[in-house]
Amino acid sequence: MSRILSRPFPVLVLAGLSLLAFFGTTPVHAEEKSPLRWEKKILAFEASDMQSPPAKGGVLFLGSSSIRGWDLEKYFPKHQDLLNRGFGGSQISDSIHYVARVVFPYRPRTIVFYAEDNDIAAGESAESVLADYRKFAGLVHAKLPKTRIAFVAIKPSLKRWNLVGEMRKANTAIRKWSARDPRLSFIDIDAPMIGENGRPRPALFAKDGLHLNHQGYVLWSKLVRPHLRTENQLLLASCQFPVSADVGKNAAWIKKQLEESARRGADLVHFSEAALSGYPGADYDPAKSPPRDWKAHDGALKGILDHTRKLGLWVVLGADHRLSKGNKPHNSLYVINPEGKIVDRYDKRFCTGGDLRHYSPGDHFTTFNVKGVKCGLLICYDVRFPELYRKYHLEDVRLMLHSFHNARMREGAVHFIIMPATLQTRAATNNMFVSATNSCARRSWPGLLVTPDGRIASRLPQDEPGILMSLIDADRGYYDASAPYRRRAIEGKLHSGESVDDERSRKRSGH
Repeated sequence: MSRILSRPFPVLVLAGLSLLAFFGTTPVHAEEKSPLRWEKKILAFEASDMQSPPAKGGVLFLGSSSIRGWDLEKYFPKHQDLLNRGFGGSQISDSIHYVARVVFPYRPRTIVFYAEDNDIAAGESAESVLADYRKFAGLVHAKLPKTRIAFVAIKPSLKRWNLVGEMRKANTAIRKWSARDPRLSFIDIDAPMIGENGRPRPALFAKDGLHLNHQGYVLWSKLVRPHLRTENQLLLASCQFPVSADVGKNAAWIKKQLEESARRGADLVHFSEAALSGYPGADYDPAKSPPRDWKAHDGALKGILDHTRKLGLWVVLGADHRLSKGNKPHNSLYVINPEGKIVDRYDKRFCTGGDLRHYSPGDHFTTFNVKGVKCGLLICYDVRFPELYRKYHLEDVRLMLHSFHNARMREGAVHFIIMPATLQTRAATNNMFVSATNSCARRSWPGLLVTPDGRIASRLPQDEPGILMSLIDADRGYYDASAPYRRRAIEGKLHSGESVDDERSRKRSGH
């Protein structure tokens, strides 16, 4: 789910570096391992860039000979922004050494990376390969925090089959580590390259048994292609902190988490209900507290808007919205664009009996787009009304940003059980992602992300501040059992197939 108005999402692909000069664990001389052996090749890249400067923000294929031999125009004819910077026998350490010259100038939205084949062949351990890849990714994200890196798994080859154990150990370690960061992905090319006999398929390799032939590149291109998409994707930061009655403290938390979200490459940041204002009846007792200082409240909001503008983020922020004299405020979610402007607002439609003592209910739905992903907004008690989700489904919403304040609760409160389950149901029956944020003041259920098939993809720790990073891909297919009949059910036709005109069908007593 992505938006034209948001910043480009860089992606970088590194392909496995193959060593033609080395086999197995043959020792490598120091001068042969020195990154300077590639200096002439890097200078040639730079000379080419001077003559014909490549566009920035594309997809960079980086790595060894497996990358170098990849004819990108041939295998990806529909993509016009791919750049090959493979340099033949290189290792991960070489990409680290030259990162400022072969990555940073292109500001890629994605990197496809393959360089670890030669590392294992040179005698490196799986632990060392992981450490080098982590260093490479860290350098990239320090300079280009939104760049996605797709790691192509170390391939099983005929020539290096004796090293497959250590290679798979490295693959497993990198897969697990990559799962922690939505900007990183792992492309498993190992299993698809193995034949029925449990060994690499000879039909995929050149005569040397190491490099890919046409069939091999056809397979790799098919596996890599889904990682080149940028439309309809966004990186979401779902935030929780201990909301309180102190607007100044709340604003400080919000700014801090905005900064951290921006550092981690977020496109959209989602906060809880009443994140700025505090929640009456839970965070403070309105009967015993002085009236809201709206001047201080509006000043804090302005500071957040300025902060948002500097960071260039989309933000959904929970706050009270003042109405004219004599009317209670709305319990609202502000939609703030990367220019720091409030472009829309959702007002909680279903207020509980307690809410109605403090708030006026809203009367409208709110949708907006970020990087092609259509988003909808709801607040807390709205979750009890599936009709609201149904309406948003009809509006083609793919990401529901549902803000809660179920904090400072009694021991044993049922909300810890029913809220995640209800959100899973809403996601699955409406085919949408659901980001649920909550205050983390003690005894609160933690924020979470539900995928369109109804699974909880990840959640934050309970009663602790945190930011949950999630890559939302609106084009990815999820199990959707009700898809064939959902629309007719919404329209009131509450069965599948065709009704029959049969007396035995109409008679419901007897057998």
